[in-house]
Order: sequence, then structure tokens, then C-alpha cells
Amino acid sequence: MQYSKKILIAPNSFKECADSSEVSLLISKILKEKLSSNKDKFRFQLLPLSDGGDGFLNIIALSKEVKLLNFTIPNTLLNSQINVEAAYCESEKTVYIESAKTIGISSVAKDQREILKMSSYPMGLLIHNLINQKRFGEIDFNKIVIGIGGTGVNDFGIGMLSVFGFQLLDRLNFQLNALPENFELTERIVLPEIPDDIKFEIVVDSINPLTGEKGASLVYGPQKGATPDEARALDESFIKLLKIYETHGIRRDDLVGAGGGIAAAFQLFFKATKIDAKSFINDYLYLGKAISESDLVITGEGKVDNQNEFEKAIGIVIDSAIKHDKEIILICGIAENIESSDKITVIEMNKFFDSIEDSIANWEIGIEKSIDKMLSSIEMFRGK
Repeated sequence: MQYSKKILIAPNSFKECADSSEVSLLISKILKEKLSSNKDKFRFQLLPLSDGGDGFLNIIALSKEVKLLNFTIPNTLLNSQINVEAAYCESEKTVYIESAKTIGISSVAKDQREILKMSSYPMGLLIHNLINQKRFGEIDFNKIVIGIGGTGVNDFGIGMLSVFGFQLLDRLNFQLNALPENFELTERIVLPEIPDDIKFEIVVDSINPLTGEKGASLVYGPQKGATPDEARALDESFIKLLKIYETHGIRRDDLVGAGGGIAAAFQLFFKATKIDAKSFINDYLYLGKAISESDLVITGEGKVDNQNEFEKAIGIVIDSAIKHDKEIILICGIAENIESSDKITVIEMNKFFDSIEDSIANWEIGIEKSIDKMLSSIEMFRGK
């Protein structure tokens, strides 16, 4: 049977709504229902994306033969327990972890988020538990790959490092709780003890620098509940900690700010190799090939703004689609600093609702309304 049009459905996750697998399946389902009278005219390829953030583990589970391991760990406020998974690929002797599930922004209710008290400790505990399973012969691995993005913390990975013996000390050498609220009091540190028989790799959803105007705290801190003053103080604290690290001979010039600085902690102390989102999406998910073979690209994300300039998933899709001269539908909750053009049709779900909160709560309806708008405005579907 000859199909006339191929539609690539390649969304990223919609934070606080659904991961990319759920979104792509819903878009496909709705399109097939609405185009059922001409189903032979269209075929669909689903390519849910992950740039290290939300949905990373689902993408791994879809593409590899893995065993899901279950753990109970604290949330980022350390005041309740959550259940998380890691994916163990025995043939690769590799374990995959998703930071968005382990220390994600959704692990704590929005009205309870306190950026100065939220910790990456659960990530350290998960890694420690995995290492214990290796030591006791329950699983056999020599590499851990962490997808970093969608986190709810901005603690430079200090909480994670504390599981391995890292300490913050004040000027009197008293130990401080490993929380951002104590960074400005820190004068000395005790280094962690990291296993040297395990290789660490990080897939990062942002190549923003660790500090500065485009760094982790000032760009992403406000999304996680930081006030402008808190974001500025955190940025200054990161710079201070880097200077303390240098007195111990610990420094790198290629630090990235993904995950509220947790990526940099992996680089500095776990000697992690960085895999940027563009390499992961293009080389691992074969995005370029999928786009080149399509007639229309549907992508999307909860919020699209100028952060996508830093090679996040949606920016990678848009750049590749433009290079291949493909028409693009961008469905998002809210769009900032990006508008429809000759090649890109931007559809904002929040415009179908009275508030952003309503848009998030009714995201499935928003997706359907967006598809209705797409079908009525794109020439390919006219007269369907």
C-alpha cells in the first residue's frame, strides 16, 4: 500500500503533565481517529524525545532490553518517601537513572517548594544502593548513565555528594547540613569517597554554564521557586564553592549547569563523561534520519522559550527540520520569544484555557484542541 504523507511525531515531555512517550501516543491516537476516513493517506512515526530530562528512562526501556529495579528513597525535601526506578541492561553491564524521577520538580508540591532546603541527597542514595547491589552480587555493572534534567533542586549536587562522605564546614570547622541555605556559611569541605571501579556518563538537557547570567541558578532557579535574590545568592555560592574546590586541586573548565548543578558535581567528583542532548538525540535516536524521511514534523514541550537556543530537545528538532526543509508543528503549553513563521506553526495550549493551571490539569484536552487547530490550518490536511 502506498502512503502519500509521513508524519513524524517527536515531542519532548510536558513537565507536570506527561512524559514524551505519553504525549506522542496521545497525539498519534487523536490523529488516527480524526483522519480515519482517509487513513491510507497518512502514516505515522513516533519518536518520543528525551534530552536527559523527563522521559529518559522510558526511552531507554523502549530501545533496550532492560530490567527495571525499584527503590524507595526520600523526596527532595527529605520529608516523605517516593518510589523510583532504575533500568539495568545486563548485556551492556550498565544501569540507567533519570534525575527527573529521582529528584524531579514534581516530587514536591508546588506550594511546598523551598529551593534553599531542597536536596539532591536522593540521587546519591539511589547510586549508593545500586553500588551495594553490585557489591553483594545482585547485579553486575561497570557503568551508570544518568539522564540529567527536569530536576527540582539547585544544590550543585552537594546533597548527592554527602552520601559519599562530602561535608560542608563553617569557619569553626563545625559540620553544616548539606543544603543550599548553608552554602554562604561554608569555609571548608571534606571530600567524598567515590568508587573508582564504575564509569559514569551524564546525558544533559542543557549546555548552559554552571554560573553567571546564563548559569544554572539565574536561568533555571526561578522555575524551581527561587526568588531573584535567592537565585543571585545561589550563583554567588556556586562560585565560592568552586574556589574552595580549587584549593583541593579540583577544577574543570567545561562544567555545565544542567540539573541545578548536579551535572557539574558528576564532572568534578565522579569524573563523568558528558553526552550532550544533541549527540544523544541525533546519534542514539536517529532524529536526522527520521526527519529526512518525513513530510511533516510535530513536536512540542510544556514551555518553549529562548532556553531552546542552548541545544535542548525542541531546539534540536526545529533546527534539523529546518535544515531538511520540513514543515513544523510546535505544540506547547506556553511559548515565549517564538512565533509562527513560514515553516513553523506554533500552537499554545494555554490559549484554550482560562489559566496555566487549567491548561496543565487538562493537558489531554489541550492536545486535542491543538490538533484540531492544526488540521484546520495546515494545507496537507485540507479536504481530508
